[in-house]
Order: sequence, then structure tokens, then C-alpha cells
Amino acid sequence: MASLGVLLAALGWGVPAAAQLVANSLAELRSYGLSVNNSTITLSATGGDPHPVTGVVTPGQYWINGNHIANPTNSMPTFMELSGTGNTYNLSGATINLDTRKLDGFGRALGHDSGIEVVKISGTGNTVNGLNLTGYDLALDTAPNAQRYADWAAVYVQMTGDNNSVNGANVLTRGSYPYGYGDVFGKGARVDPQGSPADEGGLPWIAHRKTSAFQVIDATNAVIDDMHLEVKAYGHGFFVQGTSTNTTLTNSTVTGELFSSNDVINLPLYQEYGFTSHGNELPPDIMISGAEDGVRMYTGPVGLTVDNVVVTNMRTGFSTALGKGTMTLNNVEAYGTENAFNLTSNTTITNAKGDIANGPLIYIPYDNVSNSTVDIELVGDVPQGVDWAVAYLNGNNLDVAISSDLPAGALPADSMVRLGQKFYNNWRDSNHPTGPDDGAADYINSEFHNNTNQLLVLGEDVTGNTGSSNGGVITNGKNNYYDGISLVPTGKRTVLVHTAGLGNNGTAANGSLSLETNASVVQGGGTLELSPGIQVNNEKLTITGDGVDGKGALYSDGQAGSGTRFGSSSNSNESTIFLDGDASIGVGVAGNQVLVGRIQGAGDLTKRGPGKLSIEKSSTFLGDLIVAEGEVAARSGVAVAGLRVMSGARFTQIQSNAVNTSQGVLIDGVLDLTNTAGTGVFSGAVGALSGTGIVEASSTTALGPHPLTINPQSGSADFSGAIRTNINLAKTGAGTQVLTGLNTYTGATTVNAGVLLVNGAHTGGGAYTVNSGGTLGGDGAIAASVVVKSGGRLAPGASSGSLQIASLNLESGSTLEIELGGVQSDLLTGGNIALGGNLAVSLIDSNGQGFVPYASDLFTVVSATALSGAFANVASGGRIETLGGEGSFLAAYDASLDAVQLSGFVPSGLSGDYNEDGVVDAADYTRWRDALGQTGLVPWSGADGTGDGQITADDYAVWKNNFGAVASAPVAAASVPEPGACLMLIAVVAAWGTGVRRRETFRVVARGG
Repeated sequence: MASLGVLLAALGWGVPAAAQLVANSLAELRSYGLSVNNSTITLSATGGDPHPVTGVVTPGQYWINGNHIANPTNSMPTFMELSGTGNTYNLSGATINLDTRKLDGFGRALGHDSGIEVVKISGTGNTVNGLNLTGYDLALDTAPNAQRYADWAAVYVQMTGDNNSVNGANVLTRGSYPYGYGDVFGKGARVDPQGSPADEGGLPWIAHRKTSAFQVIDATNAVIDDMHLEVKAYGHGFFVQGTSTNTTLTNSTVTGELFSSNDVINLPLYQEYGFTSHGNELPPDIMISGAEDGVRMYTGPVGLTVDNVVVTNMRTGFSTALGKGTMTLNNVEAYGTENAFNLTSNTTITNAKGDIANGPLIYIPYDNVSNSTVDIELVGDVPQGVDWAVAYLNGNNLDVAISSDLPAGALPADSMVRLGQKFYNNWRDSNHPTGPDDGAADYINSEFHNNTNQLLVLGEDVTGNTGSSNGGVITNGKNNYYDGISLVPTGKRTVLVHTAGLGNNGTAANGSLSLETNASVVQGGGTLELSPGIQVNNEKLTITGDGVDGKGALYSDGQAGSGTRFGSSSNSNESTIFLDGDASIGVGVAGNQVLVGRIQGAGDLTKRGPGKLSIEKSSTFLGDLIVAEGEVAARSGVAVAGLRVMSGARFTQIQSNAVNTSQGVLIDGVLDLTNTAGTGVFSGAVGALSGTGIVEASSTTALGPHPLTINPQSGSADFSGAIRTNINLAKTGAGTQVLTGLNTYTGATTVNAGVLLVNGAHTGGGAYTVNSGGTLGGDGAIAASVVVKSGGRLAPGASSGSLQIASLNLESGSTLEIELGGVQSDLLTGGNIALGGNLAVSLIDSNGQGFVPYASDLFTVVSATALSGAFANVASGGRIETLGGEGSFLAAYDASLDAVQLSGFVPSGLSGDYNEDGVVDAADYTRWRDALGQTGLVPWSGADGTGDGQITADDYAVWKNNFGAVASAPVAAASVPEPGACLMLIAVVAAWGTGVRRRETFRVVARGG
């Protein structure tokens, strides 16, 4: 039957319809392929062709012998064409083999339009079943230099015609030049300066001789099912060209081979130039495919359906970016590719999978792509050599969803999903080695869902989109509505030009944000800049550092009004700023302001820039608020830890208790308790107050006075600046507050605890009240009345010194503390002074030594214009013991001088007991005798029994008058020296005394608290 068919075909006669034909050689199959219709042609499993090298015929093994059929329309050579109408070709029992040496001689150099097709499927309504086509590089040992590729290009299977189908094809390709380099040295026609010498600025180039596996060209409704391509040549796997329409590929695989870039880099050609034919350096340690694309659509074809297809180790998995019409890809997978998927408009990809081991999962290279839907799962291994991006998405009206079960940290942080960007770190494309700031393309009016743990990047031209991102979003600050954490990375300034520039916001709920996933983060060294007029509601923002230029991690030029906001005082706007360590906020234009809401977290917050920052909600951040420049205006509960206002800067309360802290406060600039136009009274509270600046309440309409509480808990702080305007000052806390400036505040001063030292001056103020537990002191001047309540203390001086007051009322139970020293002692001066309470006297060190007064020393401790009253614990003329027990003074209220004076100091202990053994006896006399005539002594030391600093007969009299006395208990009486001896001693002393001038001392010493 087969011989008859061949004969009839040779005679040009037709074959009966629905004929069953068997071909026992490729020559017979080729004849049927061009002559029969509506037939079933089977390639015999028992026939075969001789092996090109051994000559052995193996049943079912057929070999292309080099004969070809010239296509008269385009001179395209074809080894085997299966054509006709309505034919079925059953080839499953056999394998067609190609000795790649047979490709030699076919190409444009011989007048052919292109290369050669090994098997061509054409005609109409034909079905090819079980095509097995394998290429072999034979005789490598005996003919190693033989050409094993076409002179232009080759394709193993070409499918054209109408309504043809292929079921169950297995194709293995070999036979290209070069192979193993991918497209490092070019991939098609030469483009200048490719091929020019390196020293002339050229690029390396090799004229490629491609060999592809399966081509669909100028075909209508082509259907390919169960196709398996093993590509071991440089060329495409499955590709569609020409005017093809509605191509369908199902249940198939395309598999290529990978090569190390290190082997290519070591080639002499690469070493000569140092880069690829694309002008880029080839990264080491990456894997490149030896082939081209797995599934490819070229410009021209319309419509493609792909279902259940897996591509492995090809340059691109599914490349439909040049296609037209509707393209549908379902249940498709790409692994080990340099780009898994690229696409164009009107494309639907569903139930897809792929990895980024050797390149991005998705690449949409053109921003005019539209109306496409993509749903892909990211799986597989980590990137090799380069931290490849997950995706590059461009276009408009797209819907892209990428999911992954890979845990956070499984892939590099730089492997991001990139919207509106071109290929980053693409060694093939020198025009677009772009980074996060690239605005090379659009992604607009689309939807995206990044359901991976990788960051998503919005390019500069990405706008008008909706979506979500599990892995966070590096935002561009424009109108994109998404759920996810927005990120401003280190070194980047993101300008917020739209209220949705940080994606979707949270919702206010009882003073907190209920949607944590929509927070935003500014990394250290990054800056989020609010454009003037932008108002952000219900957003959580975490900041750290001082920004890209030191002007603030959050920055704005602001506006003259209140239109620029990151939060407000409204309960419906719960925008909150969290400090992740020390951070700063800047307002860059003087006269402008920015409003923010609550501030929380841990770290110092620094205000920078000449403009005003208005903090509109109470805050709980744990660090200091540092106003380095410009102004901070604040509502209640903002400065609840440390506050530092630097020189030239200002902190202003716009609500009571904006500063309310027990921690230290440094004011080198201005602390303004209120500058509002209302009549309200604003309070403020600080811990220890220090600095050189101004504390005031500048409002001219507030009723006042405005209470300021200074509450140091321990230690001592000195404020040398000025407190002025309508302020009431209250001192609380156990610590000491020193005021050394010129103060003019008009309100009252109350000391409730600890110590307040006025070492400067206070004029124009109200009354001072010192309550129980409080102490007022200092060596300054207070032009106000002072009332010391029971339990309160007045201690002139700062250790020792003079305190001047307008008037004084020492109430019952109060204490006036006086310290006396050798260099300076306390002095309280004033107008009307009404004594009461108790007097406490202490001796203090002088020049590092304990102070002991002379008996003749006179101390004026109170000097008044009009003195009245008396101390409860000592009357005029009475003696008062020192607190240290060193001795006692005689107190005198001198009406003529309106002064209180202390004199006649007598030390504690036993008079005449010069050796301090508790008994006045002969031993003390001996000590007096031995010291007689000494001068310049410390008063009361040694045998100085009169406290005048010298040893005279007066000291003998003290000893004599107390002879036999004991300190605590009686002792046996000692014998007095013989009168003769005494008379002789007295005579000697008298004679000596005539040559000695007694030292007279009158001392008025002032000291303080």
C-alpha cells in the first residue's frame, strides 16, 4: 500500500480519501507529506534509516539525510514537510534524528531567506501525533572541526497553516554557534559598535547561528499539546511569529541548560574587552542560560493560550511582551530562568509559579502595557550571584498579585517588587541599571498585591493605584492607596505630595490606631518631606535620625497657617509619631508652621529649622525634647521628660501644662508659658531649671498670673537667665534651685520644699512665702516681702553671704539659719523685719579649716530699717548654742542699730582644762606655763582660756578660777601651787604683758544658707 501511494504521488494522481498509509522511510514520509489529504500516515516502528556514522539501521530510528525541499515562495529549505488537508500523522513509534552536520550549507549565504526547518507542519486541519525529533553532534572524535550548525539559523519544528495540531512531541535540539555563552556576545544582527576593536570603543560580538526548537509562524488556530522540548542549542524553545492567530500550547515542558558566568568571563574575547556586547560587565557567580526564551511571542502574532506548561533554565520562561491580542496563561511555571515572565497588554496569567534564582520573576518592560491581570506565586531558591528583584511592573490598568510562602529573611532584602522601574542590575541593558529612585516608566491606575515578605518599591511615576503589600512599601509620596507599611529607606528623601502618599491610613479608635499594618517608617538617614498643604490623618510614623541632610527625619517647609499637618488636636485624627531612638523634625521656613499629633517612643526629639512645630496632642516619648532651632508650640502633656531650648529657639505653651516634667530643663532660649490671644491661665512644671535664657508668659491678654513650678528632686541647678512677666513661681522638690539672673516676674514666689537660692536680683515681684519644708536663701536681692511660715527656713547667703529683702515676717515655728565663718558670714538686710520663730547658728569652715571665733568677735547677722519682735529660742542678752555644739554666743537685739548681733563666743567644754583630760589640775597649769607668751593662735586652742589667740595671765586666771573642776564627775582635789610661786609667776607675767598689745577684733560677716 505504501509503495502504491508513493507511485501515485509520483504520478501526480490523488490518493483515495481516508487512506491509511505507512511510511517505512523518511523519503516515503516526505512524499506523503506533500501529496495526500484526509489520510492517516504512520511512520513505521520497524523501518528506519542507516546511522550516519555506523551505517546500522535500527528499527524505528530515522535519520535526516540532507535532502531538502526548497520552498518556491521564499527559498526556505525544509528537510521534512508534513502538509495536506485533514491528515493525521502518527509518528509515536519512531524517532527522527538529525546529524547536526547536515545543517551546514543552509543560510542566506546560499541565497536562502533564512535558515532551515528540519520538520515543517503546514496545510489545513492536520494532526501530528507523537513527533520525536532529536539532534546529535556526531563524529566529534573523527571530525571535531566539522560545522554543526546552519549558516544562518535553523528550527527543528516549524508549524504553519490553518487549524493544525501537534499532540505528544518530544524535541531535543543541538547545533548552534556559539553555545554556552547565552547572549553575552550578541543575540542577533550586529548593532554598531558591536564587533569593532576594543581600542576603538567597540563591543565584543560573535555572529550567532541560532537553532530553535518549535516555531509557530503564519498559523491560524494552531494547537500544540503534550510537547516536551529539551533545548541544547542557542535559540528559542517555543515561539510564535508572523501572522499567527489564536495559538494554543498545553501540557508541555521546555528545558534548557545553565552555564556559569565565570567560565564566560575567562574567555579570551571577554578578557579582551572586559564587558559584554551590551556594554555591561558580566557579574561573576551567576548562572546564564545557553538558550533563549521558553515560550515567546513576537510582534505580529495575535492571541495565545498557554495551560499547564513548565519552563526550566531558559533565558525567559514566558515572554509575551511583543504579542498582540488576548493572551491567557494558566497553570504555568518557570524555574531557573533569567526572567520568568514578561508580558504585554490584554494578558491574563493565573495559577502561575516561578523563582528568582537567576533573574526576576516578572518583567513588564513597556509602560504602555494595559488591561492585564497577573497572579503568580514566588517559590524556589535564593538568587545566585546578584540579588535579583522579584518583579518589574510597568503599565496602566493592570491587576498584579504576587504571593509566596517563603518566610521573611529567606530572600535578600534587595530582592524587591519594583513598580514603575526598569531592569535593575541587568547586565544586558545599559540604559536602565536603575535603582529605587528610577522614574523610567509608569505604573498607573492599576492594582497590586504584594503577598510576599519582600519590599515593594514605587517608582517616581507610579500614581493612582490601589493595593497591598505584606512586605512593606518604599513609597514615592504620591496618590497610591494601599494597605501596608510604608518605608523611607536610608539615604532617600521622599516628598509627600498627596495625602495618600503613605498608602491607606488607620482608623481612630479610643486614642490609638487600630490598623498597625498601615504604619510608616523612616529609616536612619532617610527623610520624609511633607509638601506644604499636605494633611495626613490617622497614620503611624516611626522616625529615627536626622534625615539625609541633617534637617530632620520628618521635614517640611510648612505654611503660614495650619494647613500642613501630620496629625492634629482632633480626636478623629490619631496620627502618631514614634521615636525609634533619637530623631529630629524640621520646619525649614521662618514664619511657617507644621502641625503634628501625638509623639511616643524612646529617644530624644530635636526640632530643627527656623519654622514652628506645633505638637497638638499629649505625648509620652521617654527622651528629651530639644528645641535646637525655631519654635515648638505645644498643647498639654508634650514635654513630660527633659526639655532643652537652645539659644535663639523657643518653646511656647498653647495649652496649660505643655511642659510638665520632674526632669531637668535647660533654657538657653525662651520658655513661653503662653502667647495665646485668650484670657486663660496656663501652668507649667519643670524639674531642675538651668540655662541662660528667658522664662516668660508673653500673652498680653491672659489674666494670669501663670503658675510655674520648679521641682528639682535632688542636687542643685543654676538658672542664670531671666524669669519675667506675669508668673507665679513655686519651688517644690528636695533639690536646690539657684536663680542668679535678673528676674522681673510680677507674681508671687512660694517655697514649699527644698532650697531656693536667689543669688541674682528679683524686682517688681509679689510676696515670697516659705512654707514648712522649704528654705529660702541666696546672696542676692529680693525687692519683695518675705513671710516664713512655721517649719519654713530663711538662710541668707549661698553657704555664706548677704541676702537683701524688702521686708520679713518670721512666723512662729520658722527658723532663721545663720552661718558664721572666718572669711564671710551671713547677713540678712531689709526694711521692716519682724522677728519670730527660732534662730539657728552654725560655724562653717574657713579656708579648709574649722572656724573658731575669738571671744571678742562681733557678728551682725540681721540689719533692718525697722526691727521688731524676738526669736523664741533666745532673748536679747541670752546665749545661744551653735548647732554643731562648738560653743555659744551672746545675742543682742540692738534697738539703736535695728540689728541682731552675736558676740562673746564661749566654746563648749571645761574652762581651764588645757590638756582636755576632763580635769582642771596642775597638768593644765604646766601647759599654760609652757605656752606663756605665745600669740597668733587659733582662739581657744591650747592654753588660750580667754579666746583671744594669745597666752597671758588672763588664761592663768581662767585656770585658777576653775581649778579642781571636772567635766562629768567629781575627782579628788588637787593642790594649788605655792603662793610664792604664784606671786613670782604673776610678776613675770605682768612684766611680760607690758610689752604685748592685746588684739582687738570686731567682725561683721555675712554668709548664706
